[in-house]
Amino acid sequence: MGRLTRRLALVAGGCFGAALYSSNYRMPPPLTQADLDNAIDASANTAAKGNSNRSFATNGPHPTATKKKDSITTTSTTTIHDKIYDVGVIGGGIVGLAVANEIQKQYPEKSIVIIEKESAVAQHQSSHNSGVVHGGIYYEPGSRMARLCVRGVDLMYSYCERNGLPYDRCGKLIVATGIRDQEVVRNLFRRGVENGVKGLEILPNPAAIKAKEPHVVGNNALWSPNTGVCDFAAVARHVADDLLARSNNVSLLLNFEVRDLTTAVIGGGGSSAGTSS
Repeated sequence: MGRLTRRLALVAGGCFGAALYSSNYRMPPPLTQADLDNAIDASANTAAKGNSNRSFATNGPHPTATKKKDSITTTSTTTIHDKIYDVGVIGGGIVGLAVANEIQKQYPEKSIVIIEKESAVAQHQSSHNSGVVHGGIYYEPGSRMARLCVRGVDLMYSYCERNGLPYDRCGKLIVATGIRDQEVVRNLFRRGVENGVKGLEILPNPAAIKAKEPHVVGNNALWSPNTGVCDFAAVARHVADDLLARSNNVSLLLNFEVRDLTTAVIGGGGSSAGTSS
């Protein structure tokens, strides 16, 4: 990560996006002026042939790229943007924004661009979900999901509280409606406790369930008081606003759809240009 100034790093955002940096990965040599000129020319020739599926741009003419290394070039139907960035995050959902936010905190000197195809952030899965802040009951003990979910609950509530964002730590009941389900509830209790989920309690009979929720009927139930709900779209918008407000090195490009990536390939003493869909 410390060598990102050598080459643009593209990080996929979206709901399940992740940034993985391997210590075993060896960075290729820096691009030369000839490498970039060849890549730019090849990309321009591809766009000129009218193959819209093999251009990094959306619609419109291919811009004149700055003849420097580490450049990213994008266009929309109305805007031509041509600038050099250290890091590019594709996708302005809550994960992509959180990735950009963390990179900016750890590497404040790096320039970052967040590229989003919609007219606003958080327009897909980040705003089309149940809004549940899960406690971490279901995941395999010792797994990364179990550890991150339990830790993430506290971080999400803390972020919402600190920034005045709506949330409700309302709790959740997992109800056994039949005799055979009672053992499932007990197993989930044991799993949740092993994962470190806070405040779990088995409600052993219908009366105990009704004391928590009068409209629910069951034999027994698992009560998870730390489960809740929040507005993840509001969280994503706040992350974006805060990130842009505190750093002049971060840009957010809306209405920019990435259709293709153009790279310069170095090897065998020569250079070639190619595209990757």
